[in-house]
Amino acid sequence: PAVEALINEARRLADAPDAKAVRLAEILQDQVPTLVFVTARESLTYLRRQLPDRWLAWCSGHQAGIGGTALSRRDVLSWFRPAAPAMRDQPGVPRTLLTTDVSAEGLDLQEAGRVVHYDLPWTEVRLEQRNGRAARLGSHRPEVETIRFLPGAGFERRIHQPGALTRKAGLPSRH
Repeated sequence: PAVEALINEARRLADAPDAKAVRLAEILQDQVPTLVFVTARESLTYLRRQLPDRWLAWCSGHQAGIGGTALSRRDVLSWFRPAAPAMRDQPGVPRTLLTTDVSAEGLDLQEAGRVVHYDLPWTEVRLEQRNGRAARLGSHRPEVETIRFLPGAGFERRIHQPGALTRKAGLPSRH
């Protein structure tokens, strides 16, 4: 009976709408070119199924593509690099890049006007590296919006992640 109850609870939760994914989909409706960072490839795979955008670009250390089509990482990322103004407003142009931290360093993705941290990394430095893909010299945008999805209260009580990020951010300035 205990295992059966656990299975039933898992089914109930699997069928319930994921409020976090629903909120992300709402944010992306405005068509602002957006980089969405996740920590795990499993999160990327999950969100690819949850987000309704058929032009969703995605990139992990393993694969990259747009929609259901696998493409080279270079080709996928090129949509988020500075482009000719005529390309920006065309239909069928990817507006969202869902990516792991494989895209968090050394890339110029200035076409993005927003960076979403769907999963928070463990260090403030990684947050800044993610933000720096879009907020960098050569961007035609006066500012880049950043959004952090914070863990739920119960989960936060167990891991204390935002507090840890704040403490780690202050470490380099201490003597």
